[in-house]
Amino acid sequence: MNRAKKKKETHVIAEERIEILFKLAEKAAITGDYTQAKYYLDVMWAIKTKFKISITKAQKVLFCRKCKNFMMSGKTARIRCEDGYQVVECLLCGEIRRYPLLKK
Repeated sequence: MNRAKKKKETHVIAEERIEILFKLAEKAAITGDYTQAKYYLDVMWAIKTKFKISITKAQKVLFCRKCKNFMMSGKTARIRCEDGYQVVECLLCGEIRRYPLLKK
C-alpha cells in the first residue's frame, strides 16, 4: 500500500471517530455527565489536531474552545441575541463567542 492511500484511509477513520466521539459527548451532556462529555471532547480535539482535520460549523458552536466543555443552553451556556449577533457564553469558564445572525 502506498503512502498516499494509507494517509487517506487514516483520515477517513479519524473523521469517523470524531463524529462518534462528538455524538457520545452530546449524549453524555444530555444525561448530565459533563465530565464524561469533556473527556470525549478532549479526545476528539486530540484526534482533530493530530490529523489536521477541520470540524463542522455545528460542532464548533456546540463546545467551548477554551475549556473543551459541551455547550448546552441553560445548563453550561447562556445564549443571547445582541446587535445582530448570537452571543454564546460558557458558564463554566466565562468564554464569550459571537456568531453573526443570518439576515432574511
